Amino acid sequence: MNYAGVSGDPNPIHWNDRAAKMTGFEHGIVAHGALTIALGAGFVTAWLKDPGALL
Repeated sequence: MNYAGVSGDPNPIHWNDRAAKMTGFEHGIVAHGALTIALGAGFVTAWLKDPGALL
């Protein structure tokens, strides 16, 4: 929900469980694609022990 506010994306599928389920996301709220990529990149750079290794 915080990421939805900061990113400026007011789509309720990112912060309202009912709205997400009504649009076909059976598990509810959907994370932003950019948030998913950022978390994945953080995991990879921590594993590589070099943030500059990921371009």
